This record gives sequence, C-alpha cells and structure tokens, in this order.
Amino acid sequence: MQNQNEQIDIVLIHGWGMNQGIWSQFAGLLSQRVNSKVHCIDLPGYGTQFDSVPPSYDLQSVVDTVHAQLPKRCIVLGWSLGGLITQALVAKADSKVVAHIQLCSSPKFVEDAAWPGIKPAVLKMFAKQLTQNHESVLTRFLAIQCMGLDSPNQTVKTMLGMLKAHPLSSPSVLNSSLELLSSVDLREQVKRFDTVPCLRIFGRLDSLVPAKVVTQIQVLNPFCEVHIMPKASHAPFISHESDTLALLADFIHRVNFTS
Repeated sequence: MQNQNEQIDIVLIHGWGMNQGIWSQFAGLLSQRVNSKVHCIDLPGYGTQFDSVPPSYDLQSVVDTVHAQLPKRCIVLGWSLGGLITQALVAKADSKVVAHIQLCSSPKFVEDAAWPGIKPAVLKMFAKQLTQNHESVLTRFLAIQCMGLDSPNQTVKTMLGMLKAHPLSSPSVLNSSLELLSSVDLREQVKRFDTVPCLRIFGRLDSLVPAKVVTQIQVLNPFCEVHIMPKASHAPFISHESDTLALLADFIHRVNFTS
C-alpha cells in the first residue's frame, strides 16, 4: 500500500495541435474527484512552451523534455499524441511513472494493411495545408475528432476557445510533431508493458484511433485494462466528461491503494 506521506500526482499530456488549455475544466474536476494534484504539461513548442523548441524535434528530445517536468511519482495520462509520448516514457522504465492512461491513443497511429489507424493521405493533407493556414487546419482536425457526436459544431467551438487561452503552435512545430504521428511505432515496446498498471480508453466513434485497433493492442499487451466508450469520439473528456471522470477515478483509486 502507498506510504501516506508519498503523494502520487496526476499528469495530463495533450494531443497534436492542442495545448494545456484543453484541460482547463477537466483538470480541476479530476483533481477534486481523486484528491490528487493534477499537472498539465505542454509539449515543446506548444502553449506555455511556445518558445521552447528542441533543435531536433524527434521522439527522444520530446520525451526527455517532458520527463524533466514530471513529479517524483505520478500517473501519466496521455491523450492522442500525448499518449504516444506517455508510452515512450513508460518504455524508459523510469520509477517516476507508476501507472499510465492512454486516452484515444495508440502505439502506432498510421494505418497499414494489418493495423487500423489514420490514413496516410489524411496526415499528408494536414502537412501540406499547414503551410497555408495552420489555424484552419486545427479547426478541421477538431471537426474530425468530433465526428459522430450529437453537437459536433458546439464541441469544436468549445475546444477552440480552450486552446486560444494560450499561443497556438507555429506551423513548423505542428509539422514536426505531425511527423511523430506519421513515423513513430512503439508496438515492440508495448509488448514489455507488463509491470506498470495501464488503462486504455477508446471512443467507438473515433475515426483517428478506431476502436477496432483494440484487439491488436490487447495481443501486444494483454495486461492493460481497456474500455470502449460507446457514444464517444476522439475527445471523451470533453464530450462525455462525467463518464470519463468515473473511469479515471476508479483506476487511479486502485493504483493509489496498491502502489
């Protein structure tokens, strides 16, 4: 059982094109629900880290930058691209991360003949359009995330308002981090995730991380808990806030009790 004097904090890592503003409402609710301190970390070049861009924007440099900001002991939740970074943090086998939560994320985002994911043509289209009007690209990306919801336009508007509380990332940072989504494949590393508690949450209506990838991920790592939210898309913490909070609180409570 956890030492009463040793706190386990929660860390939230946003997805591509987003920033910590996306957690502005959810972080406070989660903190109250689980009685833990919640940290919202911006990826390099995003939000509060707008001017902090590593010379080489690759997986290792991003992971190292995020790792330096982690509390001593924490449960890390990564949403979408943030989940890719979280999985790379777990692969470091570092004692800081006592558990991890993948929210609408995958060890490999790009679709191929044997793996469900984002069609390569979609990512190429975003990369091309970033040179023209990167804010409109973000709006379209949000619209894809909200497909299938009851009020997609309102959800997009809400998310854009949250993001604009901080500087939007530059086209070069967006392009570099988009390359991470296009190229990183952590499936071999995920096979070794058998000692760190893990929760994966998917949205059945998600077109970016399709729920049919669940079967393949469970083959890689059968030790991870999996939940598919039947009416959610790519941002369940926005569209299905209370349901997402309940899933997280149950998992976090069990980790706190056994760590």
